[in-house]
Amino acid sequence: MRFAPTAFDALIDKYATLHHVEAAIVRAIMATESAFNPNARSPVGAIGLMQLMPTTARELGVNPFNPEENIEGGVRYSLSCCGCSAGSSWPWSRITAGPASRSDTRAGRQRSTAKRATT
Repeated sequence: MRFAPTAFDALIDKYATLHHVEAAIVRAIMATESAFNPNARSPVGAIGLMQLMPTTARELGVNPFNPEENIEGGVRYSLSCCGCSAGSSWPWSRITAGPASRSDTRAGRQRSTAKRATT
């Protein structure tokens, strides 16, 4: 999907490159989460372009009201949620569910592996 140019394109490209992800992925997250509105607020309190929760923004050390920091923090957070590295596919459900989903998935995988080994 192609997006119209935005005022944030240079920042998207900068932080996508810095964190080794495709800029199109960052644009897709921003389009979905905030429609490229830096003042977006969700009913549950998520803030800005990448819709960071205040606690998450504090943990990342970013100001969610600052578009540049919101983008940079949002890209880092997205990577941490899915355990991705450069060039890997992004499991979208893990990103929206948060970092706990990654450990739950790993624990489930470990349990199922252990069950097979004992049967």
